Amino acid sequence: MSYDPTAYALTVTALEQRRRDRENEYAARKARLCRDLPGLAAIYDGLVSCAGRIAKAVIDGNDAEIERARTEAHALNRRKIALLQDAGHTREVLSNAPICEKCNDSGFIGVMPCVCFDEEYRRQQARELTAMMKGGLHDFDDFELNFYSDEENEAFGISPRENMRNNLYILKEYAAVFAPGQRSLVLIGDTGLGKTFLSGCMAKEVSARGYSVAYESAYVIFSLLEDQKFGRGGDEDRTKRYFECDLLILDDLGCELAGAFSTAALYNLVNSRLLNRRSTIINTNLTLAELKTRYSAQIYSRIAGDYDLIFLFGQDIRPMLK
Repeated sequence: MSYDPTAYALTVTALEQRRRDRENEYAARKARLCRDLPGLAAIYDGLVSCAGRIAKAVIDGNDAEIERARTEAHALNRRKIALLQDAGHTREVLSNAPICEKCNDSGFIGVMPCVCFDEEYRRQQARELTAMMKGGLHDFDDFELNFYSDEENEAFGISPRENMRNNLYILKEYAAVFAPGQRSLVLIGDTGLGKTFLSGCMAKEVSARGYSVAYESAYVIFSLLEDQKFGRGGDEDRTKRYFECDLLILDDLGCELAGAFSTAALYNLVNSRLLNRRSTIINTNLTLAELKTRYSAQIYSRIAGDYDLIFLFGQDIRPMLK
């Protein structure tokens, strides 16, 4: 599994902020109690003094002084607890325990990410994907089959509803068992048949399982790559992610401006991800014949030969959704 660099950086920042917030909240709570409870500040000063004495005694090898300082520290802690309880507080009021005891709020156990890191990473990636998708992320359970006709399509020998029921099963299974290197998909069908919605469902589920997912329109990807190639700026980290994420969802292929650059960029992206065993989902309104005509025989060969083809047909459901 590879981490999305943007979501990774945001996760590190979020965990650092969480640690700072905990320390600041503890310091403010401690200062408030020391102000309100006479004698508490002096107890803390005594505890600091005991800690210093113990450290020096350890260096000096003075076991007797270590024992004396520890005894005094225990007595001070008992006085602190009694003072807090007399004021109606529990002993936990001045606890500065980490939120995650496994990693002490560092986010890592040794060099391995902690469970809390992965949980925050999934939240950050979900926020990022939501921002990428204008309609937001969706759940498979929200997909409504009743919008599709149950009348048999003569060309396909099956009704649009039954076809979508089969597709829904395939795509749910794909997301549920996703692992890096899984076969790529191309969703082929006219506008308004649910390609983007279903891709959003897969993006949400795959990212929730900790895999890095990028979701972008073909127009935006090719524009960014073109800007970068010809020195017009461009976000290098963002374009790098399109090549390195565990799952790339390339939406609306065929809606970008046709030309030699978009053809070359598409071939480079598709071929690179196939060679590096990185999964891709392509959404397109183009037929296979139109893909071959618009781009190249090489691209057609890669997609037709190395991608599983998912066909969607029927009536545009968006007017019904409105």
